[in-house]
Amino acid sequence: MKDQISVAFTINNAYSCHLATTLASILSNADTDDELKFYVLNAGDISEENQKRIMSLKSIKNFELEFVYVDNAIFENYAKGPHISTNYRLKMASLLPNLNKVIFMDVDIIVLKSLKELWCYDISEFYAGLVLDPCIQPQQDYIKKDKERFPEKIYNTGVGVYNLKLWREDDIEEKLLESLSWYSKYYEGWPDQQSLNMALKDKILPLPAYYNACPMLGFKQAFPWNYNDHRMLKEAFDDPHVIHWAAAPEFKPEKDSTLPYAYLFWEYLGKTPYYEEVFCRNFRPVSTPTLKIYNGAPLRVKNQLSYKLGSEMLSVRNNFLKIFILPFTLLYLGLNHKKNQKFYKAMIKINPDLALPPLEIYVDYSEALKCKKHLSYILGSALLKNPFTFIFRIKSIIGNWCNGK
Repeated sequence: MKDQISVAFTINNAYSCHLATTLASILSNADTDDELKFYVLNAGDISEENQKRIMSLKSIKNFELEFVYVDNAIFENYAKGPHISTNYRLKMASLLPNLNKVIFMDVDIIVLKSLKELWCYDISEFYAGLVLDPCIQPQQDYIKKDKERFPEKIYNTGVGVYNLKLWREDDIEEKLLESLSWYSKYYEGWPDQQSLNMALKDKILPLPAYYNACPMLGFKQAFPWNYNDHRMLKEAFDDPHVIHWAAAPEFKPEKDSTLPYAYLFWEYLGKTPYYEEVFCRNFRPVSTPTLKIYNGAPLRVKNQLSYKLGSEMLSVRNNFLKIFILPFTLLYLGLNHKKNQKFYKAMIKINPDLALPPLEIYVDYSEALKCKKHLSYILGSALLKNPFTFIFRIKSIIGNWCNGK
C-alpha cells in the first residue's frame, strides 16, 4: 500500500480561510500519485459552513481530512501566544494516536512543491526535522539566560516533520508541557515554538531553508527581525518549497498586497470559496505601505502629549513674547490631543487593523527611548503629572536634566 502523507494544522474558526488557502496550494502542487490526509486540530468551533467550504477543495485534488477536537482547558493556564490554538501541536502524539509521523504546518503558508520529499526525510533517530529560525537575534536574551534549557540554535516550528512514535516512546508530551509551564512563568511570545525547542533540543534534524522561506524576514523587516545569515537567505529563496509569512498579524499578505510573494497568497486564495469574502474584508485604498509602521517610533513619542507640551514650553527660548500666550497654547494642545485620541479610538473600533502596534516592536525603538530622555518630554510629563505645582519645579527639573540625573 502506498504511503499516505499526513499533514496536521491547528486553527480556530476565524482561520478557516487561511487553512483553505494553504490546502489549495498543497493540492495544486502535489504530484499525481501523492495521497494526502489532513488533520485539523481545533476546539470544536469550526462551523459547518466552513467545513463544507474546506471539503470543496477536493475539486482541485482528492484528499482525506479529519477534524480533531482539542479541549482548550488543557492549555488554559499556560502562555497562549497569538492564540491558544497554537499550543495544540504540543499534544500531537496523543491527539493523533494512529500516526507515527506527521508534517505540521502553520496556516500563513503557501506550499509550492510536492510534500513527498519533506515526508520522506529519515527522522527515525530524531524527534523532528525543522528549519533554523532565520531571525534568532531577538530571542538571544533568554537563550543566554537559560542556555541549559535551549538548544544552541533555535528552530522555527511553523513547518516541520515530526516523529510521533519516538515522542511516545520518550514521553515527549510530558516534557513539552513541563517546558511550556516553565516558559509561561517568564515569557509570553512563541510559547509553542520555544517549548518544542526545549523539549526536542537533543534530537532535531536541520532541514534546508527552502522548506521555510520567510519573505517578511528576508526582504522587508530590518535587524533584528530579519535573516541573520545571508547564505541561509539565498538557500531559502533560490527555489523556495514553502513560503511562510512569519510576522505580526498586521503584516500578512491579505492585509498588504505589496508584500513579497503576496501574489501567491491571492493566487491560491482564488482557488477557494473565500476569495471574495477576504478581498472585501481587507480592501482599502493604498496610501502608505503598512510596513512603514515598523519604523517611526521616535515620531510616535514626539506625537505624545508630553513631548508636544514640553516642546512648546521650550520654544519660548526663541521668542520670549510667546510666554504671554503659553498657558492658552498649552490648553489648546491638551484639548486638541484629547479630541484626536477620541477620534483614533472610534476609528479602531470600526477597523481594528488601524490600531498601532506596541512601540517595543519597532526596529528604531531604541531611538524612541532616547526621545523620552529629551528635556521636552521630561518637562511635559512633569506638567501632566503635577499641573498645579509644576511652575515651582521647573528650575529643579531643568537643573537635574542638565546634570544628567
